[in-house]
Amino acid sequence: MIGSSRKRLASLSVFSVLVVAPVLIPANAEADSNCGTSSGHTLCVTAASTLSGEQTVTITNAPNSGLVFATWTPSGKAAIQLMQIFAPSPATNDYSFVWPTQKYLDGSGALSVQAGSIGSAAVMISVTLSNGNATDFQHNPSDWTSYLPAPWTGASDPHILATGDGPSNEPVSNALANRIAAVDPPLFLFLGDIYETGTFTENLNQYGVSNIDHPGQGTLWGAVADTTQPTLGNHEKVNIPAWMDYWHGHPVFTSWT
Repeated sequence: MIGSSRKRLASLSVFSVLVVAPVLIPANAEADSNCGTSSGHTLCVTAASTLSGEQTVTITNAPNSGLVFATWTPSGKAAIQLMQIFAPSPATNDYSFVWPTQKYLDGSGALSVQAGSIGSAAVMISVTLSNGNATDFQHNPSDWTSYLPAPWTGASDPHILATGDGPSNEPVSNALANRIAAVDPPLFLFLGDIYETGTFTENLNQYGVSNIDHPGQGTLWGAVADTTQPTLGNHEKVNIPAWMDYWHGHPVFTSWT
C-alpha cells in the first residue's frame, strides 16, 4: 500500500528532497492529449504521438490525490502495466512519469490511465512506439560483475548501508535515498521491493536514474547504483527481466566475498 505505513526504512537522518528534472517532449513533436473522468477524478494524459527512447508522459489528476494506474496496451496484444498505484511525484507535484519506451516492443496502441483502481474507467490516448524493437527490448550491457565490491584497503572499517522496502518516489522514500547518496558509501545493500512491481518504468521513476547508465546524473536510489549490491524482492519478482536489466544482467542468485 502507498503511504508511510508500508515504509520500513532504516533509521537514518534525512535531508531535503532532490528535484529530478523530467525528460521533456520536444516542442516540435506532435502530441496526443485526452481528459476524462475516472473514479470521480478528472485525469488528463498527454504524450507525443510517436515515442522513442525516454519520454515524459504528462498526467494531471483533479483532485491531485489518491492513486493512479498507467497501462500500455499494444494493438492486438495483452495489456502491460507501466506504473501501478503511484502517488504524485515530489519533483513535478503531479502524476507525470518518464516512459523508457526503448524497453518495450515497437507498435501502436493505447496508453491508458485510471484513478483509484485498475477497474475504473480509463482515459486513453493513441501512441506509437518506434525504437527498432521488432522482437526484443534494448538491453543494458551484461557487465554486472564490473560492479562487485573491490577489496577494501582503507585504514579503518568501511561504513556499509543497507535498507529495502522503500523506493516509491514519495517524500519519505526520496529523502532517505538522497541521504544515502550524500553519505556515498563504498557498499550499499538494497534488500528488495521497488514499488509496485518493478516494471521497467517503475524502476526508472521509483528507484531512479542509474549512475551506471548516466555517470554523475544518477537520481534517488540510482545515484549509488555503481556501489550497490541488490537483492530481488517479492514485489519485483514478477518482473525479473526488468530487474536483471536495470542491474546490467545481474543474476537473481549470486554470492561474493
